[in-house]
Amino acid sequence: LALNVDGPTLYSCSDDNKVKVWNLATGECITLFGHTQFLRAVAFDPLSQTIYSTGDDAKIKMWQHQPVMRTWDSSAEAPAPAGAAG
Repeated sequence: LALNVDGPTLYSCSDDNKVKVWNLATGECITLFGHTQFLRAVAFDPLSQTIYSTGDDAKIKMWQHQPVMRTWDSSAEAPAPAGAAG
């Protein structure tokens, strides 16, 4: 779990291979797809408004917030360092 206190927004990941973005004020949930295996960790960088997620697919996805479109773009991806996932 990761928390953006400015939002307030909570970010979660699980064994369904998805990152979820929870708006704690409204209860709205946005689901982000892109991983192919169990997710192990999610983090949020408030300076760049970026979510980082990683899991058993050995990828680190960087989700950039697109406020105008109210979406998240996962075009950036990098291999996870050895031993980083699971």
